[in-house]
Amino acid sequence: MIVTDAKLRLGCADFAPDFTLYEYQRSGQPLGVGAVRFAWKRATKRAGLDGMLVHDIRRTVARNLRRVGVSEGVIMKLCGWDTRSTFDRYNIIDEQDLAQAVAKLNGTVVAQSEGVAA
Repeated sequence: MIVTDAKLRLGCADFAPDFTLYEYQRSGQPLGVGAVRFAWKRATKRAGLDGMLVHDIRRTVARNLRRVGVSEGVIMKLCGWDTRSTFDRYNIIDEQDLAQAVAKLNGTVVAQSEGVAA
């Protein structure tokens, strides 16, 4: 498996099934699951994001990439999602997305009613 710098920056690294937390080490000793969970919990609390999950980052990345116009296929490839159903699980549609869709439609309707090509 190849994890590109872009994937790591995006929070979408696709980890192979044999990936374990023990691949991370401190002073040559493997970190256990408890140490990683504790570090994550402490880091999110310090950042004012208490209760945030790693998967929240993946959802946010997928949403933000879609909002800036990155194709769904590219998002799926970056995040390591092989199926459309996995993409759909992470693809957040929120009130902002709905409002933008209505605004686009309204802009098209207004342009058509004024005789301007949309």
